[in-house]
Amino acid sequence: MPLLVLFGTDALGAERFGALTEGATDPEEPTGGEEVSCEQAEPTDAAAFEYSFDWVADSEKVDVLCEVDAVTVDAGQVTTAFARDIDGAPGAASLRFAVAPEGPVDWEAGLAVRLQSFEVLEFGELRLVQLRAAGDDGLLAVAVWGGLEGLDVHEAFAPLTYGDTPVCGAPTTAAVPVQLDFEAPWGETLHLMQGQRGALPIDEEHALAIDVGRAEDGATAHARVWQDVVLRRVRLGG
Repeated sequence: MPLLVLFGTDALGAERFGALTEGATDPEEPTGGEEVSCEQAEPTDAAAFEYSFDWVADSEKVDVLCEVDAVTVDAGQVTTAFARDIDGAPGAASLRFAVAPEGPVDWEAGLAVRLQSFEVLEFGELRLVQLRAAGDDGLLAVAVWGGLEGLDVHEAFAPLTYGDTPVCGAPTTAAVPVQLDFEAPWGETLHLMQGQRGALPIDEEHALAIDVGRAEDGATAHARVWQDVVLRRVRLGG
């Protein structure tokens, strides 16, 4: 049977993902990422995503070459379907998240891609999905929910340098918002708090659109930083 996983900020389930599709945060109004707000910054569902696959794989890790079967947009969500041949039998997977206001995703049916996912729930909570072009390993999308000490989530965002800055101080009795930092090797930078979004320009026609739903320091005993992030390469203006 297919594995279906819904990733939100606080809980899993169709109701939380449905709330995102109804537009709790207007996707046509980017919040930017230049202001730091430690008093009012709240987690949101902006980085919720849905991922499923129906091929046999290790319980924690998937790393396969496959092909984009279709890209569809409905109710403010973009769904990418993937297909691969498994010993002569068809296999399928899908990845769904909000449409970026900057433009459509920069991939289409027929593209050969590398799809990677990782999930650990026993000693912490982390779900991580990567999508890269098979030809040159170019970054197409990253979706991460949670955190786990000892696992380098930073590598998933390569070639971006990904880190965090404790602009709200260290947590004491409760978690505090933390700033997530994205730096491109071509010189562009983006700094986002939870509930914020923005884009890293690549060239005049492309960018990496990034939404942060939750970013907190001290939210769990198994990881210093909890991060809910969706990144996707987009074509500017459609």
